[in-house]
Amino acid sequence: MKNATVGTRLLIAATFLLGLVMPAAAQDVEFGLIQPITGQGAFVGQSFVKGVDLGLDVVNSQGGVLGGRKLKYMLEDDRCTPPETVSAAKKLIDQQGLKILMGSMCSSTTLAILPVTQQADVVHLVPISYAPNITEQGHPRLFRTCSNSAILGKEWAAFMQQKIGKGSIAMLSINDDFGRGDIKTVAANLEAMSDGPKVVSTDFFEQDARDFTTILTRIKARKPDAVYIIARIPQNAMIVNQMQEINFKPVIFGSTNFADSKFIELAGQNAEGIYANVTWTKLLDTAENQRYLAAYAKKYGGEPSNEFASMGWNAVMVLADAINRAGTAGDVAKLTASLRQTNMNVVNGRFTFDSTGQANLGAIQVRIKNGEFRPVN
Repeated sequence: MKNATVGTRLLIAATFLLGLVMPAAAQDVEFGLIQPITGQGAFVGQSFVKGVDLGLDVVNSQGGVLGGRKLKYMLEDDRCTPPETVSAAKKLIDQQGLKILMGSMCSSTTLAILPVTQQADVVHLVPISYAPNITEQGHPRLFRTCSNSAILGKEWAAFMQQKIGKGSIAMLSINDDFGRGDIKTVAANLEAMSDGPKVVSTDFFEQDARDFTTILTRIKARKPDAVYIIARIPQNAMIVNQMQEINFKPVIFGSTNFADSKFIELAGQNAEGIYANVTWTKLLDTAENQRYLAAYAKKYGGEPSNEFASMGWNAVMVLADAINRAGTAGDVAKLTASLRQTNMNVVNGRFTFDSTGQANLGAIQVRIKNGEFRPVN
């Protein structure tokens, strides 16, 4: 019994000494991720998270960050509602102690948490919200890794002029920061053209709207040559299907959410001929896009159905690159400085930030033909 006790003590002592000489396992680098996984915008949020997961797989399989530490996230579902987004941000920052936050998706929810992340002095990456004023709030550690409605709107308006000349166009949009910001930007660019399309009406609908017959009938009575629709899935499909039901067939320009195979699935033949404005397609001829597509096919099978997964991939790659160049993930000042100096290739091409933290990504116009998205020259 005595020998057993001595042996046990020796084993404990040896284990303790071994712990002193062996290096501790590298601690994971974690960031907070807020996206709508359920509720309004869930389809977009889920697609985005798939891109984040894919990017993390690649980064971590190649050594992670900071010499071997895995990059991971803590996810909060905000259902695309500002109160839940604020609650999620406070939980990740105050309870979890995270210094890096990525989110959200809806512009109104992202705007709602800007004061939270600024006051907490954390690095805030905005990977998928388009309202132009997000980068106009003076947040010193905010970086938007996607484009915005102001950038896209200018190119979109020029494209509309190219397609319908001096014709008339009606605007129909979801009534939130994303929709209102998009409408404002596109309309302003059209109005600035001496020989561009004329906006004949602007109408808004709420997030829970399902019957658009009344509003579409009113727009049809104005006989516009085209309609610009800003709507998420499934509302965009409901709108174009109901347009067919009342025999309303103008040229349709759709927001980024129209460039999604789910929209084509829901709209069927009614999707044919619709134009959409996007920042990514599978046909982009860049080395990083080929790497992304190959990784996506290996992990998920097939091809991405929309641009949102590519935004998740980009955000992860930009963050990992900045952390490695900064040599830290916990020093927000050094990480901020590193992000400002970003100059790298993403799936869309060369990537940098301007002085406000806005990415320099432009737009690509596509048209749905035979159930596929084809770039328009």
